[in-house]
Amino acid sequence: MAELENPNVMPNLITFLSSLLQKLAESNDVNRRFKAQKVSVFHGLSRPTISIQNYLDRIYKYANCSPCCFIVAYVYLDRFAQRRPSLPINSFNVHRLLITSVMVAAKFMDDIRRNQHNRNELPRSGFSVWIGFPVKCNPQYL
Repeated sequence: MAELENPNVMPNLITFLSSLLQKLAESNDVNRRFKAQKVSVFHGLSRPTISIQNYLDRIYKYANCSPCCFIVAYVYLDRFAQRRPSLPINSFNVHRLLITSVMVAAKFMDDIRRNQHNRNELPRSGFSVWIGFPVKCNPQYL
């Protein structure tokens, strides 16, 4: 992960992740017109006015979490999408799912005050249940 120490890499990573999520949300917005989708606690009544790119930029700027948290957060979102096809990521839930996944990733990856035993107890949140446990990501998956 030494590559992520370069200050130019993080903006590129944020742009890449936001582009992936934007395309996914737009695709599922189109599909939403043709088939019913479930609503969850992550859904808003309207689309947020802030773009995914700007939202990720703000999270990066203010959350003070390590760069690897963004990669792990994307893994969590991918798991969510695979395990919950009836709740596709779209423009109405992507922002809330994104901040939740970054928070869970930061808690797991960056919380140095917890020992490994306590970290394994962390995934009791509703989101981590939805992504199908565990919050740990194998390096080959990244």
